[in-house]
Amino acid sequence: MTKVYRVEIEVTLDETNEHNAIRIARDHYLEVGGAEEAIENQNGCLKTISAEEFVSDPLWAIVTLVNANPLLERAGVDVTEVSCHEAEDVDVDHCLLI
Repeated sequence: MTKVYRVEIEVTLDETNEHNAIRIARDHYLEVGGAEEAIENQNGCLKTISAEEFVSDPLWAIVTLVNANPLLERAGVDVTEVSCHEAEDVDVDHCLLI
């Protein structure tokens, strides 16, 4: 029997590290072979989604990095859904740090 767990995490990313996070996520995307999408009105023809298109900003970088966690895969944990948005008015000095 498979159980479903909903885990909510909050991460911080300093603006000075955004480009690094995006670069690492794009590199990973390319390493795993990327993705394709159907071209509208083209009878099932596919186009390759570039790393820049797939990981277009820090939010998508975080989603990609979370999905790429090798410890989850080794433990048999399947990430089935990830969402990401920028939190508003968060005081990072008063957050629980792990």
